[in-house]
Amino acid sequence: MKAPVIALALIVSIVTALAFSAPASADNAQVSANGNYQIEVGEFGIPGPLVQGSDLTFTWSSTLPLTLVVAGPSGTVESYSSNTHGSDTIEISETGTYFMTWTNSGSSVVSLTYNYDVDIFGPVHDVIDSLLLGVIVAAIVIVVIIVLVVVLVIRGGEHKRPTQGQQYVPPTAPLAPIATACPNCGAAIDASTQWCSRCGTRLR
Repeated sequence: MKAPVIALALIVSIVTALAFSAPASADNAQVSANGNYQIEVGEFGIPGPLVQGSDLTFTWSSTLPLTLVVAGPSGTVESYSSNTHGSDTIEISETGTYFMTWTNSGSSVVSLTYNYDVDIFGPVHDVIDSLLLGVIVAAIVIVVIIVLVVVLVIRGGEHKRPTQGQQYVPPTAPLAPIATACPNCGAAIDASTQWCSRCGTRLR
């Protein structure tokens, strides 16, 4: 009963992760000359604090070079100077509010296109990776133990087998001595003779 429940929970988790894998925010903006454009990023496109361990993935492009700074509670996390595009994935190392700010140092208005996605399952992925690593290590240890046991069993069986030239030979009954003289008269007889040639006594 437990196995179907666990399988169902895993399927629901995977479907939920896929459902939230699309960009949480995608938009266009105009960055004025000698000005900047700032957004507060958040989970599912809603501005707000990001949780430590989450992953922030973003892409952006502009018609003229802009400087992008991604900042968190303790200051700058990533920065890109005089670029017209960029993309990255940042692991959130501190829970708090994060901002993306594009600065236009030129004298013309710049068109900006951006999108970002916050993967709140980042910590879950880390736990799953750790569990998978533990399962792999345990499987390797079990396989090694099984191989060692099989080898020891095979070697033990080989020691019990008799070596060539040492097969067991059952003892045979001693052969009865063949008479060379007649038991009645003592005359010499032939081993193949059944009757004594002197007295006629039956020898066999």
